[in-house]
Amino acid sequence: MTDENDRIKQMEEELAKAKDLAFHVAKLAEMGKMVAVVAHELSQPLLGIKAFAQILRRRYSNDSFIGPKIRMIEEQAVHMEGILDGLRRYSKAPRRGKGVVNPTEPLHTAVELYRDRAKKLRVQINLELEGHLPAVRGNHGHIQQVIVNLLSNALDELEGGKGGIILVKADATSEGVRIRIADTGRGIDGDMRDKIFEPFYTTKGAEKGTGLGLSICRDILQLHRGSIRLMAEDEVEQTFGAGFQAAFEVFLAKAPDE
Repeated sequence: MTDENDRIKQMEEELAKAKDLAFHVAKLAEMGKMVAVVAHELSQPLLGIKAFAQILRRRYSNDSFIGPKIRMIEEQAVHMEGILDGLRRYSKAPRRGKGVVNPTEPLHTAVELYRDRAKKLRVQINLELEGHLPAVRGNHGHIQQVIVNLLSNALDELEGGKGGIILVKADATSEGVRIRIADTGRGIDGDMRDKIFEPFYTTKGAEKGTGLGLSICRDILQLHRGSIRLMAEDEVEQTFGAGFQAAFEVFLAKAPDE
């Protein structure tokens, strides 16, 4: 009777977790729709800013004081357009397990999305692409989502400190592309290392995250025959050098026609 009660209790716990997961997934889907709407709405006034800046540039093209300020407005508007384009791609719902993408594109987009936040935190983000990267299975939005999540976690780890470095290294292997992301934060202790990919496991407060990010990254990559792992501590030092405490390795499978 005790064994049966234990099984019932375990099933009830699993059902509760499944309900929580369904709720959070639905909430994330709604957030994706909201991001797409906000990106669209912001693009309209941004076009107006660019248009008026161009008019002013022609009017004050020879003004040594106003001219540079107008060019700066145009440059920042172009930068904002890139961010909004990245958000639109991020929120787009792609086909499951389908598609081919150049991995350098979502890598650059994800890094650019966090440039401003990193600057405010006095964190340096370095992107190193080693040689030609072949096309991989997947799509821009999915790969960007994985990189964005890892960069966000790294910045959260460095927040409140005295700055730091996030290093993103990408290189080709015989089977695809390997992306490794390391930071100079506090590192990940033994207890966390065993649970870090479990759904809803988080060391952050409720306002900072749901604990779904890494488990969703793992599921996304598995859809495209990829994988993600937390690198061992000795691997991190050998790969990135002293000062780097934690790193994730993402593998993207080479596209069939490569």
